[in-house]
Amino acid sequence: MLISREKHWQFLEDELKAETEEFKSRFEAPVKQLLDGKGEMFVALFESFHSNGSMVMKFPNSRALPRKGAHFMCMLLPKELRAHTSWGTKTYKDLYAARFKGTDCVCIYHGKADDDRFTIVGFREVDVEFQKLIEDSPGVILVFAPQFPPLEYPANLQKVVKACTSQSVAEILDAEYKPRAWAPRLIKENDAARVVLSQMSLTPTTILQGPPGTGKTFLIARVCAELCKAGKSVLVTALTNRALVEVAKKPSLSALIDKGKISKVNLTVDEAKEVKGLRLANEIIPVSGELTLATFYKSSGCAADAVDEREFYTVLSAISLIWALLLIIAAMNQIHEFNMGKNLLFTVFSLFAMLVMVFILMLFFSMISQGVAYFVSLGREIMFRL
Repeated sequence: MLISREKHWQFLEDELKAETEEFKSRFEAPVKQLLDGKGEMFVALFESFHSNGSMVMKFPNSRALPRKGAHFMCMLLPKELRAHTSWGTKTYKDLYAARFKGTDCVCIYHGKADDDRFTIVGFREVDVEFQKLIEDSPGVILVFAPQFPPLEYPANLQKVVKACTSQSVAEILDAEYKPRAWAPRLIKENDAARVVLSQMSLTPTTILQGPPGTGKTFLIARVCAELCKAGKSVLVTALTNRALVEVAKKPSLSALIDKGKISKVNLTVDEAKEVKGLRLANEIIPVSGELTLATFYKSSGCAADAVDEREFYTVLSAISLIWALLLIIAAMNQIHEFNMGKNLLFTVFSLFAMLVMVFILMLFFSMISQGVAYFVSLGREIMFRL
């Protein structure tokens, strides 16, 4: 291997510590200090949602305004905490713990209000669930605070790096990589999607490379459409939400959009306006014939959960085998005639029986997991149809 797992893990640990320490001073700071002193926290009145999906707020001119392009954590607090005069010595951490609901958002414009005492400020990237909570409550007070760094991302990657029992992880992290000349094949065929699908059926990993404007996103959408048509469950993951939306907008996926078979984790209001019919995915669940969109940040959590589940099955198997061995020893102690051949045969058959029991138990857990995923998908489908 080029880099040991220990070095991988330590690199992620250093990143996690740096991000945590930088944010900790803000998170534990008194909110009065962030509001009055540093100008990093803001209080405003909710006006409405614009037709383009942006959230319109009314800010008092007596305080500093949020900077355009700045990212925030927007929070709906309990009624007793919505007036900043009631905050006292509370910290950002206290308000965050008490919030009803929160969403990430970014400030996109300032505008003139009818009342000279206020300024209209617009925000986008507000998630759909937050919109549903406040859209019928004009005048409600919202708090805007510094956005959280993506702390879960390096933590999730650490779990994956430590996954000793995962063969797929080992094939990548523990491989002996050797430099060699790489001569990628130029796709000259008219139906590039068929070429890619054929290659995917032959190898576990397929790399598509090309400069901007050569149709990679268009091709990805075509491939996803064909895979969903074949009954596969498909996950598309990318660094940014923008890249995922561009995939969903391609014409080849319009039929799936119309059928409600494309969903996105952390769907925002403006994304839902831009791609009509795109559904909200509360979590990443494989569903036959459906496409799920999620950023690296969100899909890393799914990978970490899969690793934890695999570790659980491994531990369960080990415990079952130890239990089987103890039962065998106890049974042999009850035998009065100590015949070596009989005892050995009894041991072999008992171990085989326990292995079968472990397999059935793991199959049972897998069936429960698949059943839950099916009924969740069914519920989502019913809600969409309603």
